[in-house]
Amino acid sequence: MPLLLLTPPPRHVRKQLTTETAQTIACSVILSRIDYCNSLLYGAPVAVTEKLQRAHNNGARVIYQQRRRVSARPLLKSLQRIL
Repeated sequence: MPLLLLTPPPRHVRKQLTTETAQTIACSVILSRIDYCNSLLYGAPVAVTEKLQRAHNNGARVIYQQRRRVSARPLLKSLQRIL
């Protein structure tokens, strides 16, 4: 699975999108890939799941226009409430 499919939209594009549109794009790109290969991830090495978690975290940061150093945990929790 190429990592390119897991990366969120670049920040310069994000500034021109509404939060709802960015959320739709991130969910369709990132979560669909995670859901697609969910059965393959069972028992996968930690390195693989860490890459997916980083992509998930970065997607949340892009949606909320936060910097890299901001913790993604509260962002992901607010996304779960919205979805």
